[in-house]
Amino acid sequence: LNYAKNILDAETFEPFPKLDKADEIGVPDYILKDEIKKQYDFITSFSVLNTIPPKERAEAVMKIGDSLKINGTALITARPLSSVKTAKSSANISSSELINTSGMYQKGYSPKELGQYLIQILGNNFEVSSIPSKYGLSGEGVLLRRIK
Repeated sequence: LNYAKNILDAETFEPFPKLDKADEIGVPDYILKDEIKKQYDFITSFSVLNTIPPKERAEAVMKIGDSLKINGTALITARPLSSVKTAKSSANISSSELINTSGMYQKGYSPKELGQYLIQILGNNFEVSSIPSKYGLSGEGVLLRRIK
């Protein structure tokens, strides 16, 4: 945590689980530690959204969208759906969601599903495209661009 802030001298925003406040299957509530007050040209989110339960995930996506300048881009990756389907779990929520043996919520995505989810939450002021291979990223991911 705080890698971007400490190593890259960049601003950071990270949701943190409140482990003492979990729902009936053990998924913790999340607090959004800091409010984002600025807008940025480029944002990264590497394998974060897949660890956040649905309600809080939508809030995090809205914060990403609100934090992008017009023509700004977010590079967003998530855990691959195939990885979730083969993971050991203490509770299966659905065919793409589970609680892993460490007690962490996980949601698997295909790039298409991730892109559709982002547009569903953010609306038509955004567009989604594939991550260019030059980035050399593993996992599933998309580029999200604010167009209006």
